[in-house]
Amino acid sequence: MTSSPAHSADDLESRSEELYRRYGAHPWSDLPEHTREHFRGLVTVGVDGSGAPLA
Repeated sequence: MTSSPAHSADDLESRSEELYRRYGAHPWSDLPEHTREHFRGLVTVGVDGSGAPLA
């Protein structure tokens, strides 16, 4: 079962941070904006860092 796309700004941010935790080693708040934007984009299109559908 795949997750539905994020519907609100808060949901998008929360899901992006959750996805980053799977792959990242630094606190979300310490990331540069371009890295956070990358993960927001992945959540928006519904894929994880390897291109697989978000579960």
